[in-house]
Amino acid sequence: MERYGGAVAAMKKMQEFVERLIVKRLQIFCPELNYSDIFKASSAQIFYRITRETIGVSRTIGIILQNAFVQTQANQTDNKIGLAEINYGISSARKTYQKQFQGSVRKKLIPGFYMDLWNAVLEKAIAEKNKFPDRAASHLMIDPIRKEYLNILCENFLLHFLSENVASKHGGNYNLYSFDFDICSEYNIKYADEKDEYTPIRFVYDTILSKFDPYFTKDKSKSYRCPRCNKIYEENDVIKQKVKRCYDDDEKLIEIIHMDSPRTEGNYAEVEIKILGLISYLSKEEAMSAREIADGVGCTIQKVSVWGSMVLAKKGFINIQKKEGKNYYYSA
Repeated sequence: MERYGGAVAAMKKMQEFVERLIVKRLQIFCPELNYSDIFKASSAQIFYRITRETIGVSRTIGIILQNAFVQTQANQTDNKIGLAEINYGISSARKTYQKQFQGSVRKKLIPGFYMDLWNAVLEKAIAEKNKFPDRAASHLMIDPIRKEYLNILCENFLLHFLSENVASKHGGNYNLYSFDFDICSEYNIKYADEKDEYTPIRFVYDTILSKFDPYFTKDKSKSYRCPRCNKIYEENDVIKQKVKRCYDDDEKLIEIIHMDSPRTEGNYAEVEIKILGLISYLSKEEAMSAREIADGVGCTIQKVSVWGSMVLAKKGFINIQKKEGKNYYYSA
């Protein structure tokens, strides 16, 4: 998104892209229908919500609209998609991604400290929201050196990476992220739409992330952290100093005691982690078809069905049950 030259401008461009994409799909698959034949809410409201939930990811757009359409079928008199149906689709998409993440942690496919990391940043956001309930608290900024820390959370769409080199009001340039739009709705966190709403110093999360430095800093050499600004220095950066101090505020540096990342189970590709993670979080009552899992994960139906039946089920990792005569459903 940063290629547009600013997070706010990028979001506006992204919303225009989402609108063009959806309109184009309607023209291709439903050429006889107009926007008003399908939607009953204003286009500005619908595209605003879809954009902030998906950040332009076409697969997520499809999941939202698919679930929104399914929800309209419960209404005998009105089959058009409104805000309530869009909100249902958004929530369905988010819960699918969150189950992938939670299931992956549960099955030890990704290190368990990522759940601690997620809880830490979420608790920080809720605390900031509680301080000023009428102000936005949906975004966070981090020192670019810690970008790696949030990759797993972004891969599972709990956070969205928005931009690089965002200037904070107190100085310094940071990477900018937003919390998932539906998570913000669940916790009544106001979503920021203007730069002044997310650049205050209270949204710099390095103090929170610094607690996880031992998992990410290089273990082949010593690393040091400033206790005041939380900046990280590699040993080569301060090797000439007898008493190692921060270049910015002259604080004495603290050596980081490195910790090995907890072992994970198996050697799976990213898409396989998401498949097994999602299925591992499904009860038999919540069992999903191969198509539903493929849509949520972003892979082919064949990948789910073949890998599920030939590998996962045979190892006893998942259950497969036959329903409706011919369809197979997957659960933990």
